[in-house]
Amino acid sequence: PQVEAGTIEEDLGRRDFTVNAMAVRLDARQEELLDPFGGLADLEAGLLRSLHETSYRDDPTRILRGARYAARCRLRFAEQDRRLIRTALEEGVLRRLSADRLFRELKLLLAESRPEAALRVLEDLAVLRTLDPALTFGTVGAAALRGVRRGLKRYRDLGVGAGPPPWRVALLVLLRAVPVGVRRRVAGRLGMKGLLLAHVLAELGDLPRLERQLSQERIRPSRLRRLLDGTSPEVHLLLWAVSAGRAR
Repeated sequence: PQVEAGTIEEDLGRRDFTVNAMAVRLDARQEELLDPFGGLADLEAGLLRSLHETSYRDDPTRILRGARYAARCRLRFAEQDRRLIRTALEEGVLRRLSADRLFRELKLLLAESRPEAALRVLEDLAVLRTLDPALTFGTVGAAALRGVRRGLKRYRDLGVGAGPPPWRVALLVLLRAVPVGVRRRVAGRLGMKGLLLAHVLAELGDLPRLERQLSQERIRPSRLRRLLDGTSPEVHLLLWAVSAGRAR
C-alpha cells in the first residue's frame, strides 16, 4: 500500500483500543494529552474498549490482543465489547485468520508474564471453545502455569540461565488438558504445524509415563537422570511445575 502523511488523530483512530489511542504532545511547553476517544477515563475505570463497533470483525486478532492487554494491565473488557466479541465469534471471524496470524498472536499471549490470566479471559469470552470445543482452560492449567513461573524464577536464582521459552511450556500446559485423540486437531486449529507440532505432540504423549514414575516417593538421582535423559527442557520444567517440585 502507498503510505501517505496523516494527522495524529487519524493515526490514533487506527489503534485497537481507547487505552492505547492516546498521545502526548512533545513540542509544547506543557504536556498536552491527546485523548480523542476517552482512553484515560477507561484506563482509570479499568476498562478495555474498542474504537469502533466493527473492530473485532475488521481484525479478529484484536480479541487475542485484548486478552493479552487485559491480563498485563489488569483491565476488563467493557460490556459492549463483550457483546461485540460474542457476535463476532458467532459470525465465525476466527476462521478468517490464517494459521500463521493466529499462532503468532497466541505465542505472544503465552509469552506474557501471567499467561494464565490471559487464557482465563479467552475462556470467559468463549474464544477457546470457539477455536475447538475440546479446548478449555481451568484451575488445573492455571496452577501449572503458576508453577512454571516459579520454576523459571528458580532457574534465575540458581544462575543456570533463563530456562526454556515460557510460551513453549505454556503451550504444553494448554494442550495437556485436551483429550489425546483430538490433540492433533486442536493443535492444528491453533495454527501449529511442522516440527513444532511434531515435538509438542511427542512430548505430551510421553508426559503420563514420566509423571507416573516421578510420583514415586523416593527416586534416586541416578534414576532421575536416566528417566529424563533425552527429554526437552520444556518437559523438565513442566514436570517440575505439576509434580510440586518432586522432579527437582
